Amino acid sequence: MASLKKLSAPVAKVIRDGELHEVQASEVVPGDIISFEQGDIVSADVRLTKASNLRIDEAMLTGESEPVEKQ
Repeated sequence: MASLKKLSAPVAKVIRDGELHEVQASEVVPGDIISFEQGDIVSADVRLTKASNLRIDEAMLTGESEPVEKQ
């Protein structure tokens, strides 16, 4: 069971000390800058600082069937 948990553990791409690192989502701390691309799962609450044509699939949260545009 522990091996399966490791395989499905969410990861995040964070910028720390000017470099991109991939860390476990549980290791994301306040102040980390999270980088994500199309198709990525956002594994933490984030504040957007820059986005272009961003649409989020919130089906698991709201039940909406269509992605929602964010600004």
